[in-house]
Amino acid sequence: MDERDRQFLPELVYWYYRTIELKRRAWDRVCFSIAWKFPKRLIYWAAVRLFSSSTGCPYEGEDVTKVTCIQAMKRWSDRYNLDYHNR
Repeated sequence: MDERDRQFLPELVYWYYRTIELKRRAWDRVCFSIAWKFPKRLIYWAAVRLFSSSTGCPYEGEDVTKVTCIQAMKRWSDRYNLDYHNR
């Protein structure tokens, strides 16, 4: 590998990771655009269902106002064995 290749390599790595980041952002945009098309009442119901489930049976003694969104999502995925959320 000569000097020219050594100069080009960091730029290539930069563009590789840049394209990966752009793909992730594009996927986020698709998901958000789909989510914004759902009826607000359905989204509200899903949020209430998530938080009521995260303060249910095994977590009954906890203060509802201290449960964070991440904890609620983790409890939901643990309850329904959704392992792909725990990665």
